[in-house]
Parts: sequence; C-alpha cells; structure tokens
Amino acid sequence: MKLLKSAGLFVVACVLAGCPNWERSAFQTLGTAQQTINDAHQAYEASAIAPCPANFDPQHPCLPHTQAVHDVIARAQAADKTAVDAMVAYENAKTKSAGQPALNQAQADVETALSVLPAILGDVKALYGGK
Repeated sequence: MKLLKSAGLFVVACVLAGCPNWERSAFQTLGTAQQTINDAHQAYEASAIAPCPANFDPQHPCLPHTQAVHDVIARAQAADKTAVDAMVAYENAKTKSAGQPALNQAQADVETALSVLPAILGDVKALYGGK
C-alpha cells in the first residue's frame, strides 16, 4: 500500500514538474500494477479467514488459499518490486546527474522491468477465473 501511495505521489509530482511522457506512463503502470497485486493479495488472505463462496461476487472477491495462488501473487509482487527498484534507481541517477549513458541504462532497466508486468498481471487476473 505504501508503494501505491508513493507511486501516486510521483505521478502528481511528475505532472506538476513536467516529466517526460514515458515517466508518467511508468508511474501509472506501477500504480495500476500495485493496486491489482494488492487487491489479489487481500482476496487471497481473506480466504484464510473464511472460505470463498461458491459463486463469484465481484463486490467481495475471494481467491482460494492454495499454494498455486500464493505462487502467482508472490511472482507478481517480486516483479513489481523489481520495477519499483528500477524506477528508484532511475530517479536517483537523474537527480545525481549521473551522465547520459548511465541515465539511458537506468531508463532501459525500467522499461525492461515494466515489460514483464502485463503478462504477470494477466496471470493475477486469471486467478479470478477471467471475471
């Protein structure tokens, strides 16, 4: 949740500071990914307290408390953390005036980390049975 709030603040700061479009897009992607992953994690944890109902209820999503579901969520959390860490490294390189080659490499690292998120988020969404 803290990461989601941080990403949201970065987006606002980016808009106000006039960040390049790719930075805004990166922060929006991170925010969306974190929301999706956090929601799935909460739905997974909810099933540890009470079993999931037989019918899917979009108002109260529930994911089975199984190893397979856990593994998908854990992979998503790890990929998201990698993307966030890459974005932090990029921002650090930018503020330290690391030079254009270092900044280009940091941007490429962010883009690589973000490129894996759509497939992983697809796996998370598939946990809900395509609903």
